[in-house]
Amino acid sequence: MAKARGTLTPIKQPGRPEKFSERSKRQLKRTVEQDPSLSIAAAGRASGVQASHKTIVKILKEFDILSLVSVKVPKLERSHVVNRLRFANSHLDKDLNAWKRWTFSDESSIELDCQNGSQRYLIKRNQRYDPEFVRGVRQMGGGKIMIWSFISWKGVGPLLFIEGGIDGELYKEILRRSVLPHLLDNLGDDGSPMLYQDDGASCHDCDLVIEFCAAKGIQRPYWPSSSRSPDMNPIEYV
Repeated sequence: MAKARGTLTPIKQPGRPEKFSERSKRQLKRTVEQDPSLSIAAAGRASGVQASHKTIVKILKEFDILSLVSVKVPKLERSHVVNRLRFANSHLDKDLNAWKRWTFSDESSIELDCQNGSQRYLIKRNQRYDPEFVRGVRQMGGGKIMIWSFISWKGVGPLLFIEGGIDGELYKEILRRSVLPHLLDNLGDDGSPMLYQDDGASCHDCDLVIEFCAAKGIQRPYWPSSSRSPDMNPIEYV
């Protein structure tokens, strides 16, 4: 006679019962949503959930609520907000083909000795000045160098390394040697010129540069100031 076959039904194991009901958890969630500035301990007290810091954090994670440090951003003046909103609204209906006509440029300063924070070692006190555990640094970070380039739908422009700063005369030379040939090589099928964007740096808006752009037909559309405001120039991400 065949034996009766068993089942695979798992047996519920005895364990520690959950301390907090779903109702208590929802109350904690509502308390935090009403006042996100509460600390973990204050949120527990206000909601009546008596638990350790670790437990409250775990409960809040179930609702995808985390304890995060507030992000610091530049404080915007009303003029910055208004100008950027006006710029966004005026370009809202432009399609991809319109943006293909833009060339975006910018310059940036880079420290030659880039510091990536402090390095920690698990060593003895008398090993602290051993050569393999020290890092040489130069005065004033080794100095800075400036780079300049542009991007467009066609690709990335030349990367220029500039010692010292950029003045109007040097920027005019950059426009003549690097920007103007690019703009002329990428005229539209109907002969329409590309639009060239740079920011409001003093070397960009001096009379020498303005006169050169007017004489050579370099069209520079209005661009809102990036002072104390996130720069919308896509080259920042490159």
